[in-house]
Amino acid sequence: MPDVLSNAIKEVITYTKCPIVLAGNSALSFVSLAAQGQVNVARDSVLCSPVSLFLMVIGESGERKSSADKFFSMPIEAWEQAQEVDYKIEMKTCQTEKSILMKSAKGYCQQSINALKRPRYT
Repeated sequence: MPDVLSNAIKEVITYTKCPIVLAGNSALSFVSLAAQGQVNVARDSVLCSPVSLFLMVIGESGERKSSADKFFSMPIEAWEQAQEVDYKIEMKTCQTEKSILMKSAKGYCQQSINALKRPRYT
């Protein structure tokens, strides 16, 4: 296991007092989630899909399951929030551009209608 991940697990265990397997499970699940958009796995010559792990923890109430998950989910949640901000900015830009294009198109349509209404001399 990479030192950075091992150290993160140790820090979560120290802070939350959760079992090592619980912290390790949380760490692996969020590393898997972060890698899904970056890495694909080819299971054979035809089937290719994002790399992923399916993990489950069974624990008693108070064993710090949610606490461990919160530590490892923070970077992903921060990334999601940043993506949402970027999306809203991009959406606003697109809506402004669409409005400009629609007004321009409306103007061209009106010019075409006016041109068709003018008498033609041959």
